[in-house]
Amino acid sequence: MNYFVFKQKSLKLAFFSSLLLILSLTEIFLPNIVQGQSLEDQLNVTPRINLNLEVRSNADQEVNLGDQALQSGDRDQAISHWLEALRLYESIPDLYGIGKVSGYLAPVYLELGDFAAAENAMRRHLAVTRSRQDQQTMIRSLNNLGTLLLEMGRNLDEIESLFTEALEISQAVGDLAGQGLSLSNLGRLAYFEGYYVQAIEFYESAVNYRLDGNDILGQVNTLNNLGDAYQETDQYWKSINNYRLALVVAEGLGDLDSQYRAWEGLAESYGALGYHKTAFRFLNEWGNLAIATDNLDQQLNVTRLSAYFYWELRDQENALIFYQKAIDLARAIGADQEVALLKTQLSEVLYGNQY
Repeated sequence: MNYFVFKQKSLKLAFFSSLLLILSLTEIFLPNIVQGQSLEDQLNVTPRINLNLEVRSNADQEVNLGDQALQSGDRDQAISHWLEALRLYESIPDLYGIGKVSGYLAPVYLELGDFAAAENAMRRHLAVTRSRQDQQTMIRSLNNLGTLLLEMGRNLDEIESLFTEALEISQAVGDLAGQGLSLSNLGRLAYFEGYYVQAIEFYESAVNYRLDGNDILGQVNTLNNLGDAYQETDQYWKSINNYRLALVVAEGLGDLDSQYRAWEGLAESYGALGYHKTAFRFLNEWGNLAIATDNLDQQLNVTRLSAYFYWELRDQENALIFYQKAIDLARAIGADQEVALLKTQLSEVLYGNQY
């Protein structure tokens, strides 16, 4: 079995079959036009202005209540308040308010696993930024929507269009960080489609723009992505160089997720080159960090990869020990499918077959 079957990416791509939620700008943002209204009524705008101010004030209050609910950990209540605020803003209509609330809703829906609602909110947010011709915000909004669709593994043509438009806008306004983000996402799309050489080209360009744009956190992510892409093309020394740099920067930022990715990539790359002693050293560092942060998922990843390396070295005794530890960890976190897979691998070790 291929070595990289066991690679656990930090940014997994999920697959769903939900339909696209297309928003109509006309329906959402344009007020109704009353036919047959007298000229006197049309000129009498003061009551309408006062009503709009009252509605906006009520909407703002709902936004604040939603913020308070989120701070207290009640995401469902936060959503309820924000949806009411959205309804009020749409009745005026207030594009700024609609965009603001949509931007609040999207990440909370993502946390709850409601990807359809998150997509809806992101599309609404993007529509508002287009209407307001807010190019700086459009860059992020286009990338956010494209990233969500990529995580769901669908609409690849639309994803490419979104990322490309974001890149073109960021180039036009001279947004270096935006260019880096858009190029990195185009690299992710190419990687997802299996075009690893093209992904490397995008990532290499993205790293420079993210550095010049002072997007250090984004740079770390792209460096880890580069390491993954170089692994797929069997350029392990280049993958090691990128993982090492990502690790140094991530440690400086205190970014644990990026550190985990870098440790994993380093262990895998050295293992693929046959330098198992060095690979085990990185596994040890990675495992110590996982234990120190009480991260059972990462402890499982470390233990599983250790078991694989021992079996690759024909060290049956240690392979059995680590596979059993991995099974225990998988049970502890309720990963039933992982338990089943690990049991299959354990049986292969017991019967002495290379899987």
